[in-house]
Amino acid sequence: MARENKNISPVMAIGVWILVFALSSYLLSYKFNDDDVNPNKHIHVDNFKSSATERSITLKLNKYSQYVLSGKINNHRVDFILDTGATHVAIPQRIAKQAGLKPGTKYEVSTANGDIYAYLSKIDKLQFGNITLSNVNAMIMPDNEDDEGYILLGMSALKKLEFTHTNGKLRITQYKK
Repeated sequence: MARENKNISPVMAIGVWILVFALSSYLLSYKFNDDDVNPNKHIHVDNFKSSATERSITLKLNKYSQYVLSGKINNHRVDFILDTGATHVAIPQRIAKQAGLKPGTKYEVSTANGDIYAYLSKIDKLQFGNITLSNVNAMIMPDNEDDEGYILLGMSALKKLEFTHTNGKLRITQYKK
C-alpha cells in the first residue's frame, strides 16, 4: 500500500501544479483585463441622436467607478479619464511630445500630488467617438514614474459639452452651431 502512494504522489504533485498554474492564469487575466480599466475603447455613438448640429456618445463606468475612454489628440491615439476637478486637459510630457503639442508659458500648478510646474499648451483637435473639439487649452505635465499614460480630460474641454448621467452610464452631447 505504501508503494502505491509513492507512485500516486508525483502524479498528484503535477496535478496540483497544473491546477495552481491554471488558477493563477485565470486570476491574473481577470485582474488585468483591460476592459475593466477602459470599457470605452470602442465608444457607443448614439446614432439616433447624432446629426449635423448634435453629436452624442454614451460611456460606461469602469470597475473603479471612473469614466475612461479612448480618443485622439491631433490624430495621436490616447486614453482619457474624465476629471471635472481638473481645470485643463492635463497631458504627460511624453504624450504631449508624441501628439505634437508645444509647451508655452510655465505655471506653478497644484495637483493631488502637490505643487509642480507645468506648461500651457493648445490642442488643435481633440476627438472621442463622433465628438471633435478644437483649440482646447491644455497643461503639459512633467512625466511621473507612476503615470499610466492617461490624460485627464478636464474642464477646458468638458465645458463645451453637455452631460446626462443615468444608471452608471454617461451620455455626452456636443451641440454645433
